[in-house]
Amino acid sequence: MSDTARERRFEIRSGLTQDDLVEIEAIQREIWGPDDVVPPPHLRAVEHSGGQIAAAYSDGRMIGFSYGFLAAAHGRGMEGYGLHSHMVAVRSSGRGLGVGQALKWHQRSWALGRGLSWVSWTFDPLQARNARLNLEHLGALVFDYLVDFYGPMEGPLGGGQNSDRLLAVWRLGSARVRRLAEAGEGAYLEEAPELRRNLILQNGPSAATQDGSSGGTAPEQGASPPTASEAWGVRATDRSLEAEPLIASVPDEAETVRVAVPLDVTRLLVENPELVRRWRGAVGVTMSRLLERGYVVTGFDDGAYIIKRDFHE
Repeated sequence: MSDTARERRFEIRSGLTQDDLVEIEAIQREIWGPDDVVPPPHLRAVEHSGGQIAAAYSDGRMIGFSYGFLAAAHGRGMEGYGLHSHMVAVRSSGRGLGVGQALKWHQRSWALGRGLSWVSWTFDPLQARNARLNLEHLGALVFDYLVDFYGPMEGPLGGGQNSDRLLAVWRLGSARVRRLAEAGEGAYLEEAPELRRNLILQNGPSAATQDGSSGGTAPEQGASPPTASEAWGVRATDRSLEAEPLIASVPDEAETVRVAVPLDVTRLLVENPELVRRWRGAVGVTMSRLLERGYVVTGFDDGAYIIKRDFHE
């Protein structure tokens, strides 16, 4: 089965062979190292029993894959059964083609074709590029903050730190997602050129996403001041890489709260891991409290999450 993307130099296939599954294992090792690899026998069993596996190819070579399994509702914003997307990964040779985002839209089509109404996945709350992709370009929402979900994670995107995660909920039939699908599946490569510069990964028990990304220009923070009905939960002291997080008290009447993240957490994990820990603590405490109060993470703009109290799709 093949789903060739319009005006793209790759195609997405399902119904993979054993050799394909071995290549998926190789991609995992390239990106995340030898640990936490899902082996081909497990991939075969998941696919055979109804799970989702697809791969992207360019010039006959696999450049990325997606992998998910059927899931019962396990967080707010979900009803019935859906798909939990455990990994989406793209080789460096697949950068600039929009492969990661195309694999996500393919997952949506796969899920809808089986009567599923949502897809979930986790991602690092400090990874700004993933946040923008997930919330702005795919239309996912976040209702839950998961503390140290996978345990401490090593590697360049984990740094041995706690693996706090946001749980993305992609409600596939919502007006918000349908609108993005109509524009995004054919036009996002032109409308969102910054995504062409990024390696899109998505989350599993390794840091990258198995949902992370690398490359591209980091977003600016604080470019637009909040309005009277908005408040800052966490903001940066300045726009530098070494900016410190400042926690503020959120008024009870605030309809919208912004929570900033560092400009480039992947670089900071190497250069200043203690600063990353301070950011993770500030963002984690603030977002957890807001979500417990019923707020919903709805967007990401100017280096900060947009979190709303009364949100209706």
